[in-house]
Amino acid sequence: MTPTAQTLLTPAQVALALGLSESTVRRLCDDGSIESLRTDGGHRRIRPSDVAAYSRNRAAPASVAQARGAAGRGGRRADEHELVKRTTQALLHGDGRLLRRLLGELSMAGARAAFIADRLLAPALAELGQRWCEGELSVYREHRASEQVLAAVVEMRDRFTPAPRARRALCAAPEADPNSLAAAMASWVLAEVGYASVLLGADMPFAALCEAVLELRPQILALSISHVQDLKSCAARCSELFVVAQKSGCALAIGGRALTREVRQVLSGDFFGGSLGELDEYARSLKPRHK
Repeated sequence: MTPTAQTLLTPAQVALALGLSESTVRRLCDDGSIESLRTDGGHRRIRPSDVAAYSRNRAAPASVAQARGAAGRGGRRADEHELVKRTTQALLHGDGRLLRRLLGELSMAGARAAFIADRLLAPALAELGQRWCEGELSVYREHRASEQVLAAVVEMRDRFTPAPRARRALCAAPEADPNSLAAAMASWVLAEVGYASVLLGADMPFAALCEAVLELRPQILALSISHVQDLKSCAARCSELFVVAQKSGCALAIGGRALTREVRQVLSGDFFGGSLGELDEYARSLKPRHK
């Protein structure tokens, strides 16, 4: 993605997100602390990913509770419970615009993608799912919420422009698993870490995953498993994929809500995680492979 394909921010917008004055933001741009661009008309514009990078490099808040970007009215900081509530309400009412604004402001304020996904999006989606199971919520609202989260997460991932020689990461859900949302969240997390993150989607045959590993040469393949139709078959095919990944120097990272102790014991992989935060830490720990 080229810089012009991203949503560019004005110094005033960045100042509001970081809790700084506009003049301070301009000074930070002038001294290179925050990277910025110039439009054809000479106006300064800033990429959201560069704001997030500055915030994290300056020991930005690791907690959603500290993120000024999602503050309430009058500059009041919102706590984590309130943010989950606001996210849930946005999804209930189909307000995708509000959802995207919340995620963007939190990211610019320094909250990591994994934290937002694990502590904000997951609880909100779980509440909607529970309401649907109890008959309080129609299926169309539950499905609409999932699609809006998917769109917002992909948009957030695309705000990160990988370096020219960045390591590649692939994210997918395996065959017979129709849920692409967790894989999309993993793709966002890995893009933030610095990988050139490619989302392959859901219901990907293991043979196709092997082909992708051989052709695209990723350093990591994040496999999200939310549903297992035939555990014996899944284990056998996952073992074949693991062999291909090992020979290609690709780490196979497996997660997802179907990753119970029973499932984990029969699958082959380099890493098994119970959260996106764990995937974030694992991806950062991987050493670049030798060329």
